[in-house]
Amino acid sequence: MLEVQSHLSRAMDNNLFSCIYSVDMSAAFDLLRPDTFNELLKDTLDPGLLWTLQNFLKDRKFIVRYQNCDSSIRSLDRGCVQGSVLGPALFSAYCKNLDSTLCEAKVTSYADDSYVITTGRTLEELMDKLPATMSLHFKFLSSLGMVVNKAKTEVMFMSNKKQILPSQVQVDGEVIPVQTNIKVLGIHFDHDMSWKTHVANVSNTELKK
Repeated sequence: MLEVQSHLSRAMDNNLFSCIYSVDMSAAFDLLRPDTFNELLKDTLDPGLLWTLQNFLKDRKFIVRYQNCDSSIRSLDRGCVQGSVLGPALFSAYCKNLDSTLCEAKVTSYADDSYVITTGRTLEELMDKLPATMSLHFKFLSSLGMVVNKAKTEVMFMSNKKQILPSQVQVDGEVIPVQTNIKVLGIHFDHDMSWKTHVANVSNTELKK
């Protein structure tokens, strides 16, 4: 969160137009593909360690229990155990090439939460770069077997200049609405870095308690 704040604040201090977006993925951890994971990391990890990780990811089984009744045992051909110590680290390794794929943007990630910041000297420059960056991001996730929920993808523009900012972004023929605030790991960022939304949210939470 502090890294995101630092990059957005620096952009505003340098009189740049900036945009931060977060892609919503459906069941991200559940869609990790062990064979793709192996291919991505075979030249990076020690073979013994990679074998151990493959053993952790593969040949898993599950049942569904409802009102003391169990289904038959089924096999899982993909997915990473959520709630495990390894989960966030393995998912981060799985998506390790996102930074190099979006080389013209700043990517800040923790496990399946990624925030991408794109900047431009003018709003026109930013709007030229942003759709291409988002399209590249969507294609990267798709190549890993991830399912992107574009309807829940959050986009927010920031600027300290008095100029009307876009209300929507069109990516691959699909319109994505722009928001006036975005939530970064539980912290609400406002488009003018005022923190009003976060203060109001925290105040309401405290009042409810």
